[in-house]
Amino acid sequence: MKKIVSGVLLVFSLEVAAADDPFDFDIAGESRSQPETGPGSGDGWDLRYTGVLEGRIRKNTAGHGFQSERLRLDSSVKFSTPWFSGFTRVFMDYDDEAHRWNEQTQAVLYEAYLSGDLGFASLPSVGWTLGKQRITWGMTDGLTTSDLLNATDFKDPIANGRTVRKFPSWAARVTAGTVLGTTELVYLPWGKYRRSAEHGSTWELQQFAVLYESEHRGLLDLQTELNPHRPEFGLRHTWYGEGFDVGAVFHNGMSDLPAFESVPGAALARPEVRLRPVRQRTYSLNGAYTAGSSTLRGEVAYTDRAPCYNSDGRMYFSSRVEYILGWDRNFDHDVYVNIQLFHDWYRDAQDDYGFTYAVSWQTLDQALTLGLSGFAGYRDEHTLDLYADYAVSDALKLHLRYFGIGGGVKGSMYRSYGKNDFIEAGFSWYF
Repeated sequence: MKKIVSGVLLVFSLEVAAADDPFDFDIAGESRSQPETGPGSGDGWDLRYTGVLEGRIRKNTAGHGFQSERLRLDSSVKFSTPWFSGFTRVFMDYDDEAHRWNEQTQAVLYEAYLSGDLGFASLPSVGWTLGKQRITWGMTDGLTTSDLLNATDFKDPIANGRTVRKFPSWAARVTAGTVLGTTELVYLPWGKYRRSAEHGSTWELQQFAVLYESEHRGLLDLQTELNPHRPEFGLRHTWYGEGFDVGAVFHNGMSDLPAFESVPGAALARPEVRLRPVRQRTYSLNGAYTAGSSTLRGEVAYTDRAPCYNSDGRMYFSSRVEYILGWDRNFDHDVYVNIQLFHDWYRDAQDDYGFTYAVSWQTLDQALTLGLSGFAGYRDEHTLDLYADYAVSDALKLHLRYFGIGGGVKGSMYRSYGKNDFIEAGFSWYF
């Protein structure tokens, strides 16, 4: 029996060279492409636009098909006034291969929020953010038990092959800094926004494909309720010391993946099945200690209802305790290494365990980045990502990539995505 949500974290959260990743967001919820401005800078008034034209071609290594031929215009606008600042990010996509299960063209409002300071005399460091935003809690390289506030985007879950793709949600956040540390409270009035792969997509899980096929054959009535609009909230406190930091997180929300449940009172000849997320609570503790160029990290988390599945692919829920122990180091000659060990203990399922790795090397005056990352887990679950990124200039970047995934038992995410190995070529042009 394997764990679906753990699988998402293991496959899709290996973030290497985050500064060059357009899907990377810092703790303030701002993307890499945003200018370093805010209320009070200069005369307090500012308006800036950032545009990135991205292209990628993904070709399956097995067979002759293409996963994606996407062209994306990533537009960001940031403004600031003496009282507050705002940020908006919009994607305009055209993908010639997406028509098989999705629209070829689409426009997505990725983020739109306002932020500012409350300015209390007794608490001068109190900030607020209101709107659609991507909030990252936890580390941006390797595994983490804290990044719980935004749901995994299962339409395109691996983003660029190295990072988890999380989709922003409408939220209100308050951050307060004191001598005792930093406290953040986030409230999502409608909950996390979940996006599921359409039927027929190469990123569709086998369990869901079977249900949709059964509905098509008239064997059952299928109801989907991915976003039940139920409030969620999270609370985090972080304390920073000399060379170390300690944090605690509590999250009360809904699972990323929906659960199967039978609808009471349905006719026996044509049963009704509902797919919708369930309420779960997570408590997490984490800490890190830095000595020289090395950092040791540790995390432990408890979730009362974590999705998992049996060998037949049927989903159910069990309590889970996650342990993560990691080490990373910046070596001479711009070499970075990150290794993490993990063990997930389940009350009513088989334990999950393994390790992740990430190595990168910058050369040619840091214009060329070569790297590999991946993980090895229980029952041969594995991923491998090989990549090369080259900065032709400040405005133009090119990349090549191989991504492989496989292993796992029947119904697991790795078995579902086992034919999705791809090679990719792409570019990013900043203007």
